[in-house]
Amino acid sequence: MKKVILSLFLILSIVSCDDCNTACVTSPPVFYFEIIDKASGENLFTNGTYSKTDISVTNLEDQSQVEFAFEEEDDLNIIYIHTGWEPGSVAYNLKIGSESIFNLFATLETRENDCCTTTVTSDFSIENAEYEQDKNTGNYKILVE
Repeated sequence: MKKVILSLFLILSIVSCDDCNTACVTSPPVFYFEIIDKASGENLFTNGTYSKTDISVTNLEDQSQVEFAFEEEDDLNIIYIHTGWEPGSVAYNLKIGSESIFNLFATLETRENDCCTTTVTSDFSIENAEYEQDKNTGNYKILVE
């Protein structure tokens, strides 16, 4: 079901055309996270250390649950966090079981030009975790000891 929702979301958000005959990217920012064992370099979902059913993402401002997607096909095991369309700040905590893995902070801005309106990330940080960003995929690898 999540694959269907994610696929529909991606199809609807890839391109929007306007009178300028310009393709406008209209999807909201999405962040991709892999949870990696710092010593071995293994994905902790792939090796069975963690289970996708134990993941929770909480909005730090109002303690509400934040929707996310988990892609496990072909042992990809990546967590997708959608920040939404609205400009402003987000502050999320990702937990696996009772263990806090990291806090995500982002500021979203709406940018407009003559032909397009897009939502972009103007500020981004991950706290309480060591991480690196894969330059090829853009995924964030959260390093867990």
